[in-house]
Amino acid sequence: MPRLLLFWMTTEALRNKSKENPRRLELGNSLSEFMREIGLNPDNGGMGAKRSDARRLRDQMERLFRARISFEADFEKDGRAGDAIMNMVVASKAMMWWSEENPHQTTLWGSWVELGEDFYKAITAAPVPVDVVVGGHLPTGIAADNLVHRVTFTGIAQVAGVGQAVVSPAAI
Repeated sequence: MPRLLLFWMTTEALRNKSKENPRRLELGNSLSEFMREIGLNPDNGGMGAKRSDARRLRDQMERLFRARISFEADFEKDGRAGDAIMNMVVASKAMMWWSEENPHQTTLWGSWVELGEDFYKAITAAPVPVDVVVGGHLPTGIAADNLVHRVTFTGIAQVAGVGQAVVSPAAI
């Protein structure tokens, strides 16, 4: 699910480029509405069940929005060696008014996430937008998923000006 969320965030960030606050991504008024948008079934696993997609998605969103992505590179120039490090927070702010026990419940206020400034710049400068729902279904296949994920982080690492992307295990 974190990869699916990263693909969605990249696509939405590109769509928002002309808005007043392009880093703020609207998640909608209900968890089920957002789940349908990204191709998940809000009714599987029962209301609030431990293994329901609603509970798992909410948990993964909280983890990803709290994560930071780190890049590091070793370099050598004129006989001198050095290291470069860059850390990016995925989200600087978020507000989620949803309940995984009742994913269909609507709220008075919409839920949203505001991407970290460096993260936003990186994913919009070297984007790999993915149409999250293809023909009404999620793209399948671990190999395809991993390829897009690797290309996305390789692009971000190039924008950051460092070599290799290191993703925090808490985000996965």
